[in-house]
Amino acid sequence: MKSPLPVSDNGPGRWLLLLLCGGLVSGWFGVSVQAADPPAKEADPKKAAAAESTEASPAEPEPEEQEELSNWVGGGEYSGWLELSVGQAWTKVNAPEFRQRHDISSGLTGGLTDFYWENFVGEKGIFKVRGRGIGGNEDYGFSIDYTETDKGFIRGGFTRNRTWSGNSGGFFPPTSLWQPLSDASPYLDRDKIWLEGGLTLPDWPAITLGYTRESRNGVKDSTIWGAASAPFTSRGVAASFLTLDEERDTFRVDISDTIGKTEAGIGMRYERSRMDNTLNFRRDANLPAQTFTTQHDGVGSDLFNFHSHSVTRLKDNLNFGTGYSFTQLDTDLFGSRIQGATVDSVFTPALALFPGFVDLSGGTLLNQHVFAVNLMWLPTTNISVVPSFRAESSGLNSSTFFTGTPGAGLAQQVGSEEDFLDFSERLEVRFTGVTNWVFYARGDWEQKDGDLQERQLALATGTLLIARDTDFKRFAQKYTTGANWYPRRRLNLAAQYYYRERDNDYTHLTDSTVNTGGNRYPAYLTSQDFDTHDVNFRITTHLFKQMVSVTRYDYQVSRVNTGGNNAAPIQSADFGSHIISQSLSWNPIDRLYLQGTFSYAVDTTDTPVTTTGPGAVVLKSKNNYWMAGLTAGYALGERTDLDVDYLYSRADNFLDNSTGSLGYGAGFTEHRVMTTLTRRISENLRVLLRYGYIRNDDETYGGNVDFTAHLVSTSLQYRF
Repeated sequence: MKSPLPVSDNGPGRWLLLLLCGGLVSGWFGVSVQAADPPAKEADPKKAAAAESTEASPAEPEPEEQEELSNWVGGGEYSGWLELSVGQAWTKVNAPEFRQRHDISSGLTGGLTDFYWENFVGEKGIFKVRGRGIGGNEDYGFSIDYTETDKGFIRGGFTRNRTWSGNSGGFFPPTSLWQPLSDASPYLDRDKIWLEGGLTLPDWPAITLGYTRESRNGVKDSTIWGAASAPFTSRGVAASFLTLDEERDTFRVDISDTIGKTEAGIGMRYERSRMDNTLNFRRDANLPAQTFTTQHDGVGSDLFNFHSHSVTRLKDNLNFGTGYSFTQLDTDLFGSRIQGATVDSVFTPALALFPGFVDLSGGTLLNQHVFAVNLMWLPTTNISVVPSFRAESSGLNSSTFFTGTPGAGLAQQVGSEEDFLDFSERLEVRFTGVTNWVFYARGDWEQKDGDLQERQLALATGTLLIARDTDFKRFAQKYTTGANWYPRRRLNLAAQYYYRERDNDYTHLTDSTVNTGGNRYPAYLTSQDFDTHDVNFRITTHLFKQMVSVTRYDYQVSRVNTGGNNAAPIQSADFGSHIISQSLSWNPIDRLYLQGTFSYAVDTTDTPVTTTGPGAVVLKSKNNYWMAGLTAGYALGERTDLDVDYLYSRADNFLDNSTGSLGYGAGFTEHRVMTTLTRRISENLRVLLRYGYIRNDDETYGGNVDFTAHLVSTSLQYRF
């Protein structure tokens, strides 16, 4: 828990805060800071509305103020802007949860929120620079762009942003067992550097070359929780975490040109990536000798892609397009799964108490071809017809070696080979021939055939542990229809319905496992079918001149039927959801606007193994929630705006099922209030002051992830 230390204890941020507050105070009392001969700018809508209302408002300026106000409210252009900000968040109870939910550092933040500058070079060139740097949030970026018409461009830059994770695992209510991560502030940094250049010479093909480097480094939480002893049995509630170390370099070239009535292009892409990640969790934190498991997952890959496309205008009302792509992905694998007294331990046979592996090595090779063709036909001005076809051929081969633990002599080889051919078609028709109506219909179909072979071999004995040959087929179809209706200028309605079906059939030619025992996998399922109905509608109406209402309703139901070897198909899952949302916007007077929003969702999943009552292992899954918000904005005067935003969120799905398994469902309540005061000191200088309050109460974790937060920030923007 962080103490609300005074800003003076936070080093250099104190001076930035004083500077910004000084600008705010000086502007508040009418000290005007203006650029030399400032050009006019486009009027702010709220400011313009406030200006219109001043004729009958007590805030109307005195005659001697009129000339000065013309500098505050004007129009014109600028070549750039500079925005500085500083803020502080004070949190109580669980700061990591606050950071994860709202992506804000729980401490002092500040710096350059946004910088932009552009300048024309000669008659056809333009130079642009943009950047930001916010300490505390670790949000940085810089980009530079020079473009000259009829010649080309060069641009590049970098970005870095940080996302935070919570430190929570699960919670066991009977004993209030909660085992968070020892690292109270896990975070993940994402970096990106890019450079791109291109030639756009007249009567020459356009050529673009580019390079991008992306990386992810840091720690984030995982939902693969470790075990902890509980009164009834072991429970998977101990917090776990991932360490990520990933890099990817991408080189690309694209060439495009127009030849007659055809626009065509080709391109190539080479991508080299490396991942060296770990999953870490405790086997049982309550045992005298704790045991940790670290699973090391390493992947190195090389990807090559060639692609081409063309669009030909056969007639004024007929376009024909094609596309082709070839991709080859070659990967190398390495890793281990080791138990030890600490995280990332060296393999010790005496501590290998649970299934694991060492010395994993291997790789995969993917070859993929994709071809697509489409036609856009306008037989009349009111009808458009778009048929399309896509074909994909893919082959994947993989082979892996590892030594299983515990025990010795468990060296194994696992190999698989998968090939499939996939065809998909689409037909879309749109009709606008009825006044104030738009009708559309679309059909999608897919046919997929393939085969899969899997082998697992014990190298020491030559014993075949798993042998599987499976042919699979898939047929999918989706039909969509809908309409938009505009019966009046201030009223429009939209409705849509779709039906989707996907049927999967599996024929097992070889299966080394017995399908009558306790473990029947792999090669047990013979069919799995999905069907979904979805209907939604939207009504938008202007109730009167200053009020707009938008109502939306969505209903979806899905069912899954699954069949197994020597088992008749059964309905294995039933999903249903209702979502209704409503928003209302009102401008009762020119200087005031109000907006209210409300949404309610009922979302459930039921399965044949669902049971009820104390000790039930599998419960009906519920994801119900509702949210309500209110936003208000008021122009206090010609130069000052006040905005207030409130949001309430509630989910009431938590059910304590500790005697049978774990508690199911989310249960939380959150209140969020944000107040923003904006002051335009002059035409090109604006100061903003914001205060926020957030409170979250979470039942699922027994109050351990509750938090309250106070947020204060101020910013200053200068246009030049």
